[in-house]
Amino acid sequence: MNAHKFFAILIFVVSCTAHQEPVRKPINLSSEVDLFLSTTDAKTESQVLERLKSAQVSNATVKALLRERIKTHTGPVGLQ
Repeated sequence: MNAHKFFAILIFVVSCTAHQEPVRKPINLSSEVDLFLSTTDAKTESQVLERLKSAQVSNATVKALLRERIKTHTGPVGLQ
């Protein structure tokens, strides 16, 4: 009988414990893309990609950011 009470209490305690989700810091998409484009270190590139994946940033969002940068660039083109 005591074993039944023990297991019942154990199951109750385990079911009531809250699962702690890690706190995600909001990422600055623009600075992450800048870092990815400016680095030549493969490890840094991988870290940036992992941060974007963990923040669930879609490919469409990154493409839109890059396309917007192309549109806003008004400087001279080519070698000067």
